[in-house]
Amino acid sequence: MPACRPSNHLKTRLFLLSFRLACSLVRMLCYAPYSTRYTVIFKQIMRLNRLAILGPAILILLMHPAAWAQDSQKDKSIVVTSSAFKDTATIPRQYTGDGKDLSPPLQWSNLPPETKSLALTCEDPDAPRSTWFHWIIFNIPPTTRQLKEGVAKTAILPDGSAQGSNDFGKVGYNGPSPPPGSVHHYLFKLVSLDTKLDIKPGCDKSDYYKSIKGHTLSSGQLTGQYSR
Repeated sequence: MPACRPSNHLKTRLFLLSFRLACSLVRMLCYAPYSTRYTVIFKQIMRLNRLAILGPAILILLMHPAAWAQDSQKDKSIVVTSSAFKDTATIPRQYTGDGKDLSPPLQWSNLPPETKSLALTCEDPDAPRSTWFHWIIFNIPPTTRQLKEGVAKTAILPDGSAQGSNDFGKVGYNGPSPPPGSVHHYLFKLVSLDTKLDIKPGCDKSDYYKSIKGHTLSSGQLTGQYSR
């Protein structure tokens, strides 16, 4: 990430502040009684010293990337939403194994301009043995801003996107179907990548995660819940 640099406006303001303090010192020396001049000089020097210390410190903070790291990180996050359910809300039945098993509609925004492709997974970290993958779709064109409800369960889609094999051993999306009991969380994870992935349609989660390593520009997540 390029270093943040102070604006010309800020530089001008710091210069003007220094100039005004210097002028104030000269004016007080000219008009102050002789007996108070040393006091005036001392006070103005202290003010100038504070400026000399704080001015460069402010500039260093503004120029250093770490000063803006937290805000920059927030700005880099992709915003993922769905018209079918809110974040952390219950996933409607029609998008689960108990219903029509359709993939839910998804929308996103705030992609990095250098994005070359997008990839999405749906993962259940609450599965009994390990994280269970319900969906892998990759090489989504970077201009795409949504997936409509019910994406076809085929390895290659008309826009050039490809789908991997989920942990049910099927290509495409298969929705929540947890064992009876506690609530499971389903993470729809979207990543922007600096390249198109060189993996075959129908790939498994291991191949998918190996292929995105070192290529992720930013990411975002929508979480849904479901239980039986």
